[in-house]
Amino acid sequence: AASAPVAVSAPVAASAPTPQPFRLSRAIKALDAKAAELGACRTPDGLWGSGDSILEFAPSGRPTVILLGTPFRGAPTGACITAKLQSADMGPFEGAPQRVIYAFKVPSAPAP
Repeated sequence: AASAPVAVSAPVAASAPTPQPFRLSRAIKALDAKAAELGACRTPDGLWGSGDSILEFAPSGRPTVILLGTPFRGAPTGACITAKLQSADMGPFEGAPQRVIYAFKVPSAPAP
């Protein structure tokens, strides 16, 4: 007895998100999410307080250049801040890299 043919569907490949125009609000939202983790950068005898940065987002949606202002530039706390902010991801966007000025705050008490 012959069996009826069975239809087999091919797996659907996950597609990459479609790049959108650059939106500053998306960049700030991605940075704010990482800034919430800056308590981990504070050590008992380390720097804390407000700081500023200039970041350049690549069209991939990730920061590729991060410049910190004083007093965090060149300090161990600054290296931690850079690592946290560099992990931000706003999603891909169309066009050239974009610069963002971003203010942040390292809490006065270390993260538990």
